[in-house]
Amino acid sequence: MSIELDLLKNHIADYVCLALHSYSFPEKEDFNTIALEILNKIQKVLLDDTLSDFDIVEKIVYIFEEYELDCGGCHDF
Repeated sequence: MSIELDLLKNHIADYVCLALHSYSFPEKEDFNTIALEILNKIQKVLLDDTLSDFDIVEKIVYIFEEYELDCGGCHDF
């Protein structure tokens, strides 16, 4: 990576960190509720005997995307 990109990345990271200090995060219980929703959806997919392994992975990736969770670029096709 070039020096210019490193400096820009650091500047952006500093700006985001400053913005997060004033951000009002949801209560911890809200995060737990969302986590349970995600787990219930994933469990439903895993219990569906009509799906192939590929379809199971694909549906789980869609669940991650629905909640804006990063699942890496491995399944980006």
